[in-house]
Amino acid sequence: MRKSSVIAEGIGWPEGLRWYENLLWFSDTYGTRKVHTINSSRTMADIGYVQNAPGGLGWTPNGDLLVVSMEDTTLMQISLGGTRAVVVSDLSPHATCLNDMVVDAKGNAYIGDIGFNFGLDEPAKGAILLVTPDGDIKVVAEDLYLPNGLIISPDGEKLIVAETFGGRLSIFEIQETGSLGERKTFHSFDDEPPAMDMEILMSRPVMPDGICLNAEGGVWVANPLQPLITCVNRDGEVLDEVITSQPSIACVLGGSDRKTLYVSTGDMSQQDGTSGKIEAADVESSGV
Repeated sequence: MRKSSVIAEGIGWPEGLRWYENLLWFSDTYGTRKVHTINSSRTMADIGYVQNAPGGLGWTPNGDLLVVSMEDTTLMQISLGGTRAVVVSDLSPHATCLNDMVVDAKGNAYIGDIGFNFGLDEPAKGAILLVTPDGDIKVVAEDLYLPNGLIISPDGEKLIVAETFGGRLSIFEIQETGSLGERKTFHSFDDEPPAMDMEILMSRPVMPDGICLNAEGGVWVANPLQPLITCVNRDGEVLDEVITSQPSIACVLGGSDRKTLYVSTGDMSQQDGTSGKIEAADVESSGV
């Protein structure tokens, strides 16, 4: 089994990995609270500061960066070439705590609301919100067990979400209006039912976190319970695995041929502001 190599460390909690304009992008959610990039020379740059915990990342059709501000449930924007984040949409009437995001080719932003505040509230089911380029906001999926990583198929017709507390990947048909159809299971990691009890969840082998899609329809799935990242398909098969130096958080396929798997890693028991890392491994199937 292959092992990843560390390309950056001393990061707080690296989330929301994306590959865009030949750069690796990520949010340091609980460390610097900045969006960062890493180039081919492994040089890190600061893009912008988001006080209330940057999360998921995406881009508008004209190249402006969208950033989920998790703690105050807003969608922020950093204009092309700028560093200052400004509010695009206030999602607080519809959400409790935001998380990851994916933006489609039309500029529709799909954002996960986990449904509760960690450490403050009793766990509750979450939802997926849609923010259109015109600023309309609507709930397009409900009753999800902590919606986390989000990806859209290359044809723009399907959305896959990792349900961290559900131990599964769920898939939705994207309607012409941007709404989502009925939830179906893409891949389940065990036969156990979804749970809201952390003690039960921590005893299971997988809590799916960040995800990315390869050209063969496989989904790479980060797992904050294990120093490992796994690629699975809809037939229930494990296609590939990479060992990481510590538990995996998020992932994306990048590089010149899109065959470099970038993985952010961290230890939930050691969130000291410096234990996060970005790791990389060469894989056979390219990203989409």
